Amino acid sequence: MDRNRGEYLSRRTFGGIEIGRNPGLNAVLAADVSVEVVSTDGNKQIISWTDPDYYEPTLEHPGFRKVGSGCFHKLEFDYLTYVQNEVT
Repeated sequence: MDRNRGEYLSRRTFGGIEIGRNPGLNAVLAADVSVEVVSTDGNKQIISWTDPDYYEPTLEHPGFRKVGSGCFHKLEFDYLTYVQNEVT
């Protein structure tokens, strides 16, 4: 749905969650995605993923040159309080 035409969605609620006036999603590439529920009520989850390596095209070679390494992320999110913490 066009993000600028989300008036219908802004008036809908799904299980107590209300969609905002201008809903949208962002997507990123990730590998080894894992979601772990860490509370008995299911409101706390640990989400982990690895960013892919970064490449750029080169003029000299038909392939790509590696310019950066992806890194590992691990976050804990509490859906009741909307608090996100980095897990070490």
